[in-house]
Amino acid sequence: KAGRLTAALAVPIVRQGRVSGALGVEFALDRLQRNIADTVMREHAVVLLLDNSGRVLVAPEARYYASDVPWMNVPIVQHALRGEQGTDEYVNPIDQRTWLGAFAPVRRAGWAVLVSYPSDEVFAPVHSATLMAGLSLGTVLLIALGVAYWMALRFTRPLQRVKDTALAIAAGDYAERVPQAQLPHDEVGQLAIAFNQMAEALQQHMRRLMDAQAEIEQKARDLQGLLDRSVRVQEDERRRIAQDIHDGVTQMLVGSIYEMQAAKQALGNGAGANHASVQKLNEALALASDSVSEIRRVIFDLHPTILDELGLVAALQRLVMRNDSDTLHCTLHVEGAPARLPAAHELAFYRIAQEALNNARRHAMAKNARVQLRFQRDATLLVVNDDGRGIETPARQDASAGQAQPAAEHLGLKGMRERAQSVGGQCEVVSGPGTGTRISVTIPKSDERRMIHDGN
Repeated sequence: KAGRLTAALAVPIVRQGRVSGALGVEFALDRLQRNIADTVMREHAVVLLLDNSGRVLVAPEARYYASDVPWMNVPIVQHALRGEQGTDEYVNPIDQRTWLGAFAPVRRAGWAVLVSYPSDEVFAPVHSATLMAGLSLGTVLLIALGVAYWMALRFTRPLQRVKDTALAIAAGDYAERVPQAQLPHDEVGQLAIAFNQMAEALQQHMRRLMDAQAEIEQKARDLQGLLDRSVRVQEDERRRIAQDIHDGVTQMLVGSIYEMQAAKQALGNGAGANHASVQKLNEALALASDSVSEIRRVIFDLHPTILDELGLVAALQRLVMRNDSDTLHCTLHVEGAPARLPAAHELAFYRIAQEALNNARRHAMAKNARVQLRFQRDATLLVVNDDGRGIETPARQDASAGQAQPAAEHLGLKGMRERAQSVGGQCEVVSGPGTGTRISVTIPKSDERRMIHDGN
């Protein structure tokens, strides 16, 4: 800007394997030109700084900046750009005179430094005194090499510190800073201060992002824990209700059946037994027996003790048998080597199969339902298929009845997904009007269970 020649450095910022930004710095080269003029310039000496394309970046006179000067054809410039250093004579493309030059590379930047004197002035003392000429030449060469080395260090070392810090930040070390105590009090030093301020702001921003991420992860863990506790509370309540029914209502009904049987026998043995009374007792006995059977079915649905005692396969066999009827034909297919799963996994599979068969019988009007349980090395898969009317969205109206499909069915599907998620699994429902329903549940095995599976 403002016609000033500048140099720039940029590095990418990489986070988790992706480029999320870049850090860049630039500084004016005229400051370096003034430093050279103040410290190393002597009469008739020329100090040049060239980039890898032969363009002059720093020079004592404006004529050296001309774009048509072929510096890339000068041999010592070629040597310096190839990383070599030394001294040699060359023909200056500016005045076509022979000059003696010392050259050195600026390796980090790929540039070259050239310090030159007119050869006729350098070797003039040789014509009068060989010894004096040798001393003068040695002094000139030492000064030239020293200047070239000093310039390379002064120019590249501060920028290298900034570059190393930028690379460290790009790699994720947001606490890295440029050591300001080792920087010069010039534009490069000011650049390092600005860079450190930017790095500090970036570090604070990343800290806030990580805190927010940790908070989100903690809330997700809390929600998962709440879901697990709700499932456990629900099962505990089912178990308590089943036990209360078994110990209370069931026992009373069984006692009533015994009493009615005794009354029937008494009526039958008595003289002139009333046939109508015996008939009523028989009907009451049948009703009480049906009530006991229904209550026992409810108790089994609330808490299937066979699941705890014999495992998932036996419990699913019992469930399929109880749902198999004239209106719904149910089958069970087991693939792989059956094995006991964690209690929470078995309970989740059982409840989801129970809800799926209940939907097939009550809502889908299915005629056939197929339950498939597959034991795999890394996971256990449960699939329930039916040939019912399929699942519609709650807002969709039934074409024949003009009524919305029962919301309870969709609540059941939501409960299936929540049960699968509570044990780290996934539940997928594929259905459509008139195409039946396919419910797939996959629960990964723990490392311990996988080792047992491999051992078997």
